Amino acid sequence: MPITSMSPLFLIPLFGISSADDVAGSYMDDVIALVLGNLILAVAVEHLEKILDEDVKEHTSHMT
Repeated sequence: MPITSMSPLFLIPLFGISSADDVAGSYMDDVIALVLGNLILAVAVEHLEKILDEDVKEHTSHMT
C-alpha cells in the first residue's frame, strides 16, 4: 500500500486544492529525501547481492 501515501501528491493538485509545488514541498524535506535515498540504495544493494549470490552458486556447483 505505499501508493496510498503518495496519492495526495497527485490528487490535491488534480482537484485544484493546492498547487503541485506546495504539496511536493511538504513531501520532500531534506531528512525525508535522505531517508528515501538510503532506502532506495539499500533495496538496490540487496537486489545486487541476490544476483551475485545466484551467480556464485551457479559457478561453484560446476566445480563439484
